[in-house]
Amino acid sequence: MMAERGVARYPVMREGRLAGIVSERDYARKVSDGRASADTPVRPDHERAGGHGRPEERVRRCMELMTAKRIRHLPVVDADGRMSAWCDAATSCAP
Repeated sequence: MMAERGVARYPVMREGRLAGIVSERDYARKVSDGRASADTPVRPDHERAGGHGRPEERVRRCMELMTAKRIRHLPVVDADGRMSAWCDAATSCAP
């Protein structure tokens, strides 16, 4: 699905709220471990805690969090747990 849509990450939602994310890297690691693509479940990859930003935070704060957590994609989530945007290293660091 990610390749079809040309995206590097995909949100995993549970009851309308962000439960985690799956990235190309997460997927590539699982498939390189010998798992068949169609048999690779989403669940194990999206459980790792990467954190999230809030709509009222500045981009600099999101970048600091991504650097500290060593992640490239940070979901922006409101107080109700609903995702509203992405902050990512490529576009946030672009001049």
